[in-house]
Amino acid sequence: MFQKFMTEGAFTPYMMALCRARVDVNAGVLSVKDAARIYSVDAEIIEQFNREIEEYDIIQKRGCRDVRIFS
Repeated sequence: MFQKFMTEGAFTPYMMALCRARVDVNAGVLSVKDAARIYSVDAEIIEQFNREIEEYDIIQKRGCRDVRIFS
């Protein structure tokens, strides 16, 4: 899901709901189950989307460190 968002830039109403659900879950405002119900998004998709974003962030941070080393 995150890859599709990044490559296609598709910011559909579903993607907006997924992003809001992820933010609320990570902020501790809602549980995954509650966010899934409120935003009409599957709980597994919220968790998968969150994992993919975290992996992307790790890769980006490594890339930024590598760039500083060679600068």
